[in-house]
Amino acid sequence: GSIEGAIGSVYKIDASYLSQHVNGASKLEEKTKEYGCHIIISDDIARHMSESARNNLRIIDVINLIDEEETKIYTIDLDINALSIEEEDY
Repeated sequence: GSIEGAIGSVYKIDASYLSQHVNGASKLEEKTKEYGCHIIISDDIARHMSESARNNLRIIDVINLIDEEETKIYTIDLDINALSIEEEDY
């Protein structure tokens, strides 16, 4: 579960989301900088991927992500510059 609401004091209020999942996503985003990867995927997400998609993943570490539970993290080795954007006619 998560909590959404205004957090702060009379002087400063920020709209925020609090949850272990938000914290986990933030930690994964930090790891992209630490490992120099564009994409990091947790084991929880990898389990929901098709086998052919999982075959493109490379494990990079095992970390404590949420509640001190060890989680494998993966990346996908790809050339971001080789990706193209298809434009659709609307």
